Amino acid sequence: MTEIDREIIDQARGGDRMAQAEMFKFYKDYVFRSVFYMLKSRDEADDVTENVFVKIFGNLEKFDMGRAFNPWLSRITLNETRTYIKKYRKAYTNQDYSIDQMRAKQGASREIIQDVNNCLLDLTLKEREIITLRYFQELTIGEISSVMNLSVSNTKVRIHRATKKLKQIIQSKGESNVSR
Repeated sequence: MTEIDREIIDQARGGDRMAQAEMFKFYKDYVFRSVFYMLKSRDEADDVTENVFVKIFGNLEKFDMGRAFNPWLSRITLNETRTYIKKYRKAYTNQDYSIDQMRAKQGASREIIQDVNNCLLDLTLKEREIITLRYFQELTIGEISSVMNLSVSNTKVRIHRATKKLKQIIQSKGESNVSR
């Protein structure tokens, strides 16, 4: 994902409402999709998205302009989503999570996308988070390590393990569908 112009961020840091509105317009869909991937509820995703932007604009002066904005935004989004889950959901189960609006790669059918969505339900929350950050938000390894507060090597290991587990789930479900 591309980043917004640094000048706009700087203006928003100074309290410029027009710059803040432009930032909101630029990033709102990205934040909403990220939250929706984890909560699977439009109403809840709207609430959390609003909280994310309240947090961003309340803490924008703390943002280090020498760093990339997207990882900082992703970290706040992830933290706000986790806070919401802890505060408002008694149990976070696999049924609460699905990636219905996964971007289709060229040539991928709706059936294949649905199969992958169903397989994602079998991953743990941490595995889904790292898969979402890497493959759906398309963050770099370094950005993911920053967002999740992990070392780069630990991030690589988690991505590898989650991807391997997802592949095994897809293969096992594919085999069980063939044997029917």
